[in-house]
Amino acid sequence: MSTINLSRRPAWRERLVMLERGVMLSFRGSSIVAIHFFCALIGSTAGLVLGLGALQWSILVLCFSTTLAAELSHQAVKKLCRSSSLGRADARCAEQLSAAAATLALCGAILVALIVLLSRVAEFW
Repeated sequence: MSTINLSRRPAWRERLVMLERGVMLSFRGSSIVAIHFFCALIGSTAGLVLGLGALQWSILVLCFSTTLAAELSHQAVKKLCRSSSLGRADARCAEQLSAAAATLALCGAILVALIVLLSRVAEFW
């Protein structure tokens, strides 16, 4: 017997609701997400001032979204580790690995964003 989805919302709308709730949970759960958004705003403002092209904007958006996705994944791993039946050492190892992945994504994104922005600044001189 097949199960019937009795949800009142279409699947695409349900996904958007989950996205919104996830973003709100991340803001409430950790201030680092707000810091990432603030830095993305600063980078976007610098891009507007410098008059970036379409390819440069694409690179910056990819940097911002990768960093936020890595941080959200890190928060999810932390929540899962704290609520699972993993041993203390395994949970700690998983948290450390996800923190390392998020930090590596952040460092790479900062480096790429600086290269894009500073190369545009160098074009003015």
